[in-house]
Amino acid sequence: MSKEWIIRNQDDLNQCFKEIFFVLNKTKIVKVTAASMRSKSRNQLGYYWSVIVPALRDFFNEIGQAGTKLSKSDVNEILNRKFFYSEVIIDGEMVRIPKSKSGATMEQMKEFIDNVICYATHLGVFIPPPLNGSIYD
Repeated sequence: MSKEWIIRNQDDLNQCFKEIFFVLNKTKIVKVTAASMRSKSRNQLGYYWSVIVPALRDFFNEIGQAGTKLSKSDVNEILNRKFFYSEVIIDGEMVRIPKSKSGATMEQMKEFIDNVICYATHLGVFIPPPLNGSIYD
């Protein structure tokens, strides 16, 4: 059994501790992991939409694999399906469901951007580094 808590205030923390202690009394062992929930940054989104997505859109449109010209939204959808998804079982089959980046944490966005840059590099697409700030701040 796995449970994830998002703690925004003292009441959330108290409830989390109650549930952890309950499970600890039953199982004698509990694993707790803490992570920052800092939201994605403007630098990350700006770099993604103004550098990464246009470079890949231009590449895809140049090679013409899609049969039609792709928009930035089309490329974003492709990248989400490939690198930013949840896996769910539907009718006994594992299916990837693209997630929205609206609730993404800074760490999730960093990992997504890293995966996209690696993918682009394997395709032979050069993605210039960010000019203004870092995607890791």
